[in-house]
Amino acid sequence: MLLIQHIKHSMSENNEQNIVNKWEMKDSYGNIRIYEENLIVFKDGNQYVTTHRTSGFSPEHGEKRGWKKITTNRTADYTESLNSPNNPVAGDEWLSLTNGTLYKYLDDGNSKQWVSIT
Repeated sequence: MLLIQHIKHSMSENNEQNIVNKWEMKDSYGNIRIYEENLIVFKDGNQYVTTHRTSGFSPEHGEKRGWKKITTNRTADYTESLNSPNNPVAGDEWLSLTNGTLYKYLDDGNSKQWVSIT
């Protein structure tokens, strides 16, 4: 029988998120960990927060599996092209060679879009 370790930290009065430190699929006994909502973990230089209760998925699985990246060790990309770059990440910049406008890719939590910054 496989036991599941339940990871839960209570929220503070000011609703700050709780840091668990390093993400791990299993504990030292081989039990699968369960992470409750609003926990912050670190994995491969990135910081993630749980968007809902989750277990059995690494943070790279993304929001469908309960994880949202909140920091990254990646630097922003800069692209000059006729068309917007594929697979942009928040903070990337693109100079449109069609109209000479410089754009920045923004993610405000509700939408993701290229916004003119010139």
